[in-house]
Amino acid sequence: MSSEHSVKDFESAFSVYMGGSGQAALTASGKMAIYLLFKLLGLKGNVITSPLSCSMAYAPIIANGMKLKFVDINPKTFVLDESKAEGCIDVNTAAIYVVHLGGTTPDMARLRQIADEHNVLLIEDCAQGLGSQFSGRKAGSFGHYSCFSFAKNMWLAGCGAVFSHNPVLIQKIREHQASLPEAPQGLLKYRFERDMLESRRGFDDVADQKYYTDFVMPAKNANVGIDYNGYFTKKDVYCRPSDIQASLLYEQLLTIDEKNYVRRMTAHKIINGLDDLGVFQSEHERQSVYSKLYFVPRRDLDNRTTIPMLVADGIDAKHLTKSHGVHFQERFDMWDRFRPFVAADSLEEYCRIHDKIVALPISSKMKNEEVSHIINRCRCIFG
Repeated sequence: MSSEHSVKDFESAFSVYMGGSGQAALTASGKMAIYLLFKLLGLKGNVITSPLSCSMAYAPIIANGMKLKFVDINPKTFVLDESKAEGCIDVNTAAIYVVHLGGTTPDMARLRQIADEHNVLLIEDCAQGLGSQFSGRKAGSFGHYSCFSFAKNMWLAGCGAVFSHNPVLIQKIREHQASLPEAPQGLLKYRFERDMLESRRGFDDVADQKYYTDFVMPAKNANVGIDYNGYFTKKDVYCRPSDIQASLLYEQLLTIDEKNYVRRMTAHKIINGLDDLGVFQSEHERQSVYSKLYFVPRRDLDNRTTIPMLVADGIDAKHLTKSHGVHFQERFDMWDRFRPFVAADSLEEYCRIHDKIVALPISSKMKNEEVSHIINRCRCIFG
C-alpha cells in the first residue's frame, strides 16, 4: 500500500485544524502520546485528575513514576470537577490532567486560569474529544500540552498525537521517535481487520459475540495484568507511526467535522428519547463530539446486569473501557493497582455512578432504525 501523505504532512494539517498556531507530533498510539509527553517533560510529583475513565488513560503516567491524585467528578458532566481541583493542589503537584470523557470537557478556561495561578501544567487528554469545543474553542487548545487518539473517531490507522505551543518539546518527541522502529505490520493488519469488520457488524453480530470471542478478546487478554512499565516496552507499543498511517488519517481529517456533526445529531436523537429515564452529560457551553454516549439511569440498576442485556439485544454497549461490553472495570478504590491514589470518601459522585454508568454506541453511519432500536430497548431495560 502506497502513501500519498507523509507523517510531516499530517502533522502540519493537524496543526492547522487545531488553529494554526501550535505544533503536533504524530505518535503510534494515544497511549504513546501520553507516555512520551510525560517521559520527555521529566515531571516529578503528583498529577491531579478525575477517576472516571479507562484505566489505560492513566497507565502512561504511572509508568513514568508519577503519582495520581484523584479529584471527584461533576455529576452533570461526569468529568473533572474544576471547583474541587484547585483545593487539591499542593507543593508536589506538577500537573492537572483533564480527561474529556465521551468528548465532554470541564470548564477549560477556569482550569487554565487555575493552572497558571499555581504554576502547574494543564494537560488535556483528548482521546475521546477530537473536535469537541468549550465556549467556541477546540478541546486541546486550552492546555499547555494535549494528547489525542485517532482510534476513536477515525478508522484503520490508530495513532495519536501530542499538540502544543512549545516547539522544543514537540521536536524532542519527533527526535525520540526517529530512533524507534515503525509500527509492526502485524499491528497495522490487526487494526485494519478490526476496524473493517466492526464497520460491517450488525445487531446479530454484536449479540452472538463470536467476532469478539475469536478475534478481539484474545488480543486484549494478552495484556491483562501486565506491568505498566513492561507494557510500554512492547514492540507493538513502543514504536513510531508510518507514512501509510499518516496518509489514512490525513484523508479522514478533511471530513472529521462533518462526521462529528452527524454523530452529534444522532446522539441528540437518543438523548431526546431517553432523557426522562436518566442523566446524560451536560452540554452547557460545550459542543461534545460524543465518541461514546454516557448514560446514568435514574433507577438503581447495576451495569453488570444492564450492559449484557443491551449486548444480547444487539447494542454494542460498554462500561469504561474500549473492550466489548462483556468487560468491566473495577472501581479504583477496590483495585490494588489504583487504591494508593484513592480516598474513597472524597470521590462520592464517582463511587455513586461507577456501577450504573453505561456507554451507548454512537456512529456517524448509524441508521434511523438502529437509533430507534437503541431507544426502544433502553426504555424497556431502564424504564
